[in-house]
Amino acid sequence: MSPSFTFDRGTARVTWSEPHIEMVLDQIRAERRTGDIHAEVRVSNGSGLIHRGRVNLLSTRSQADVIRVLASRSRGPAWGQLLEEAAWLVVDRHRQGRPAMLLRDAEPPPGGGALLPPLLMTSDPVILFGDGGSSKSYLGLAAAMSVHSGLPLLAGLQPTTPVRTAYLDWEWTGWPHKKRMRALWEPEELPDLVYIPCAAEGPLVHQVDRLRRVFAEREIKYAVIDSVALACSGPPEEAEVALAFYQALAALEVGSLSLAHITKAGDTEKPFGSAFWHNSTRGSWFVRGIPANGTGTVQEAKNGLNGTPPEPSKNGPPRGTGHLLVELLNRKCQEGPLLPPINLRISFSSTRTTIIPAESPTPPSGHLRDRIRGAIRIRAKTREALALELGVTPSMVKKVVWTGRSTDFDDLPPEPGSRARLVGLRGHRYRYRSPIGTGTDGVPDGGTGTPPPSPIGGVPVPPDPNPVKEKVLL
Repeated sequence: MSPSFTFDRGTARVTWSEPHIEMVLDQIRAERRTGDIHAEVRVSNGSGLIHRGRVNLLSTRSQADVIRVLASRSRGPAWGQLLEEAAWLVVDRHRQGRPAMLLRDAEPPPGGGALLPPLLMTSDPVILFGDGGSSKSYLGLAAAMSVHSGLPLLAGLQPTTPVRTAYLDWEWTGWPHKKRMRALWEPEELPDLVYIPCAAEGPLVHQVDRLRRVFAEREIKYAVIDSVALACSGPPEEAEVALAFYQALAALEVGSLSLAHITKAGDTEKPFGSAFWHNSTRGSWFVRGIPANGTGTVQEAKNGLNGTPPEPSKNGPPRGTGHLLVELLNRKCQEGPLLPPINLRISFSSTRTTIIPAESPTPPSGHLRDRIRGAIRIRAKTREALALELGVTPSMVKKVVWTGRSTDFDDLPPEPGSRARLVGLRGHRYRYRSPIGTGTDGVPDGGTGTPPPSPIGGVPVPPDPNPVKEKVLL
């Protein structure tokens, strides 16, 4: 009788009804030099496991060794015939790969390709990037809980269908995420979201077999990866590292949301690292958090210190309710124009976290040129820093600065230790601390010579009685 054969995410399962024998083969590898295909095989019957080992599926001698062990432990079945039949099923499937098809016969993905519109896609990779502390992990966990349960936990965004989801964590441990999940969930039984710790097991490219096996066992169809840099097999700036990451991600055969960081210079257009992080994803979103009403810091909002007055707590310092406005800006949409921003309001208390829709956290106030002038009135800044502060793209800042270069703005040298040039007000003298009256860039400083006007009000700044040797922009 012909066996039942399945092959899912690198794991083959061959089952015979008579005699009742099952062979599971995974960790399948093809050697480039010889073409041999090796696999780890587990053989069991109705009584339990008979043998587990590694076998060369194209080697008669290697199979004979396995057959000899099986025959010594369980007499009766024709082990030679069964093992050879299983070996060729796996070899043929491995060589075939995913079957070719006529393009006209391609089927649309479930939900039209959208899983949590407009943010997540059913089977394609999406990347969410932002500065540290911008609540990326909170949003990633809320998104994972939402698509896993089918409930609109993320500001009312409704999943098209519930799919079993896994949270792959390279940054933290399970307990803090469980506390966050409890705060995001109603007071009832928590969802059976799968949490997979990955930090000690190495980069993603080294865990493909492990994750494929877990995904197959638990029927995982979507994954959240936290975070990209720690899941890399090398520096994220290298193209080979980014490409290897996405190849490993494709081998998992699931849709995904990857959480990433921004560059040190504050680039809000693309994630930190190689251009392939942006080029290889199907959707890219920049996230930034702003304390509600502009009060306090992002961390104070997350600690419940910028909303209602703090109340005494038995388990820690006093804590009230903090509010954080979060803006998701679409930087890449594979099909069609860029999508509108998604504005959220996250409220943190000691026991509950809610995410609801919100108006834009930074509505434009006046012309961008005037906003840039106001932002650099005290201190010159890079284009990337201005873009992050004003909630626009660096290219928009660059265009406005370029058009106003003869009337409003000056191009200034970078700060010590940086290569990014600064944007300053034209004719405005920013104070430098230097032992000479004029720095090497020609900008008057606060040393000897004629005191430059103050950045505020044009009041002269007296010479520094204790000038320092290095030149530092205050």
